[in-house]
Amino acid sequence: MSTSGLPLRDAMRVFRHRDCGPLLDLDDVRARLGLRTQVARSVRPIEVASIVGTAGRCCDFDRCFHPLRPNLEERARAVKRRFPAGDFPAIEVVQVGDAYFVVDGHHRVAAARDLGVAAIDAEAHLMADLLRQFGSPELALAAYNAGPAPVEACHCIPPYPETQAYVTRILALIGGAGTIAMPSFEVRLVA
Repeated sequence: MSTSGLPLRDAMRVFRHRDCGPLLDLDDVRARLGLRTQVARSVRPIEVASIVGTAGRCCDFDRCFHPLRPNLEERARAVKRRFPAGDFPAIEVVQVGDAYFVVDGHHRVAAARDLGVAAIDAEAHLMADLLRQFGSPELALAAYNAGPAPVEACHCIPPYPETQAYVTRILALIGGAGTIAMPSFEVRLVA
């Protein structure tokens, strides 16, 4: 028992985590920056140090991804035991600038940080990629819901009832396609 009245293990956990601070919450960051839904890209390694927040688990881990509850600590230890070389399955993240927010894989990030792993495979989401790829908000939303391949195949909203309903619902929520900003670019021909 520590002098604070906490069991020694809990007191050490509190001491060890006091410099980390809370995780950033993705929904809060999205609201403050006016970000929209994002979409999957290919799996690629990202720096573990650039993972700064979470989508919905800000009370479960601190900013250094130390678990804040004993049951979460045990789960992170189990992940570490299962992947001692740090060869974790890809996590799912949302990219905001150079920062990443974990959607799925919080325990893998905790284990990676604890093992000193510098990079972890991640599937990052970024809606701007689909807007550039398909050229219209409708097709980008369809690709987000159904995946890019069916949209590429027909260059249309695929005839999937779920996808058609999703595109209609999202466009209605934002007041039509005119309110989605397309990425702007300029082409200059030089002789």
